[in-house]
Amino acid sequence: MKYWVQVNKPTSRAIIHEESCVYCNEGKGCHGVSKPTYSKWYSFHTLNDAKDYAHKSGKKIKKGCDYCLPNVGYL
Repeated sequence: MKYWVQVNKPTSRAIIHEESCVYCNEGKGCHGVSKPTYSKWYSFHTLNDAKDYAHKSGKKIKKGCDYCLPNVGYL
């Protein structure tokens, strides 16, 4: 399983998703098209790697997706 980190520019968030999450859609977002102006998606093979990247993103809010990874919570 892959994990994706969505780094959202306007909201200052880094959200970790499972690849099968409806909000992730394998890095394409819920609309099926990645809009790099607003968000960039980064894939990782492990949850720990995704968490490390989220920490290093410099975003104020770093957490797991409320839909697919609610147990991860805030980092």
